[in-house]
Order: sequence, then structure tokens, then C-alpha cells
Amino acid sequence: MIIDTVLAADSAFHKQLATTIASISALDDGASYRVHVLHDGYVAADRARVEESAGERVSVEWLQVPTEWTRGVLLPHWLPAATAHRLFMGDLLPAECSRVLYLDADLVALDSLVPLWGLALDGHAAGAVRDATWPWVGASRGDFAYRALGHPPDLPYFNTGVLLIALEQWRELEIGPRTIALLEQERFANADNTALNITLAADWQRLHPRWNLQEAHLLEAGCLAWVAENSDELTAAIQDPAIVHFNNGSMGKPWDWGCTHPLRERWFELLDRTAWAGWRPRRPSLPARAVSRARGAAGGFLRGARGR
Repeated sequence: MIIDTVLAADSAFHKQLATTIASISALDDGASYRVHVLHDGYVAADRARVEESAGERVSVEWLQVPTEWTRGVLLPHWLPAATAHRLFMGDLLPAECSRVLYLDADLVALDSLVPLWGLALDGHAAGAVRDATWPWVGASRGDFAYRALGHPPDLPYFNTGVLLIALEQWRELEIGPRTIALLEQERFANADNTALNITLAADWQRLHPRWNLQEAHLLEAGCLAWVAENSDELTAAIQDPAIVHFNNGSMGKPWDWGCTHPLRERWFELLDRTAWAGWRPRRPSLPARAVSRARGAAGGFLRGARGR
């Protein structure tokens, strides 16, 4: 069995990309993985270092996204152009790829992906986990103009960090080009996450939250997912996550100083299987910490105001 997996990253995200690949390589599930990396320019030396994370069952193929393809995409200032690279997978992946598993490069796989790969999509273009912060479009605080689009406020809203995609249908429905067109017209606070929710609307299959355990799931208090979803499933996801997504939130990310995420050490264990083994974030200087706190406070305000 070969599982076609898609990752997207720019050259500044090499450690994270390598760690995600290392987590796939560490899976003892008998499957082979073909990892397609969508990028906008990785030098040969960095490619070679990232590829050290891939074991015998993981092959890495590099697909460059032309810079001009993302030139008109409107993204929040803190997000790189690589955020939109996944929207070009239909154009860049081989024609024989009929199903792919897209993974953000800020996550790690901790359990076999074979069961996820085999899930039926029941005619939908994609499968995803509901967003833990915004489980409905009505919770998006204005980022999703659902009334203008004719959608009810309780329309489920998914997180795009993990997507099981029926690529033939994705191509036929022009999901990528339609989403890019939206991003060329409007800058969403939640970037292409919102744009994909607009494009797909109800055309997606809900996946169990263990396939995309997000930071807010771990907070419980104040997390809308505990209102929108089955609490037994959320509890099971926390106790036995298959994919841990270190997405934006108050805990920070493992590669940042001061991260409080309870699973940060799992990320470092997998990092130590890469060419960056032994690397750890350094405590910033006092001036740098003051700037970081100020930026963090501003970012927290913006996330609260915009629902990011």
C-alpha cells in the first residue's frame, strides 16, 4: 500500500517539515508513503537534510510552486505564501494520484495513518475534522459571511490542517482555483482555512477528532468543540491521538521558547530523528522577550477579535 501524502512549506520551515516526515517514517504500520512537498524554493543542501528524516518506506518528491502563482493571494501578514501552496496540488501532483492525504507541517503523526487512508468519503471531495475553535461558521466572528452566502450559522466549519482528499473530484470541482480566486478578492483572518470552507461548504466528510487533535481540544474550558461534538470522541482523541496539530493558540508551538503544550516533548523526540537532532529553542534576551510579549499580546487581541 502506498499512501500519497502532501506537505507544504517554505525553506524557513525546514525543521518542522523534517519532523513531520520523521513522524511518518516512525510509524510501524507496514505502509509505504510517498510524500509530495510543495515548496517555493528549497536549495539542494536543505532538501538533502530534510530527506534524512525519511526512512526506507518514505520517499520524498519535491514540487516547486512558481512564485507568480501566489503573487495575488491575500494572506494575513504573519502567514507565508506557502500557506496557499496546497491549493495548487491538483495542478502539480501526478495525474495518477486519485486520493491524497494533506498534512500541515506543524503536526506529527503518532499512530498509523492506514485507517484514515481507507475511510470512505461518501461522495464528498474531502474529509476533515471540525475546527476546535470555530466548529460552526456562525462562530467565525465575521470571517465567514455565511448570511450573504446563504448558509445557516450552524453549518459545520472544518480545520484544514488534515485533509483526506478525493483528488479527481477535487480537480473536477476546481476546488483549488475557486479558493485561490476567493483569496485574491479578500484577506480572511483565518486565511485559506475560511476560503476552503466557503468553497467546499457542506461538501466534506466529518472525521474523528483523533485525526487532527488541535490545541483548543486540550483546553476544554471555553472550547466550543466540547459543545459541538461528541464528548466521548473528544476524550478518546485526547487519550489516544493519531495526529497532533500544534496550531496557533495560547500554548505556543514546540519550537518557540516558553511553549506549554503538553505534547511538546513528543515533537522534540521526533525532531531528534532528523538532521536537526539536539536542537532546542534558546531563551530570548530580555529586550527580545519584551518585544515577543508585546507581539504576543497584540496577536492574542487580534485572534480574539477575529476568532483566529
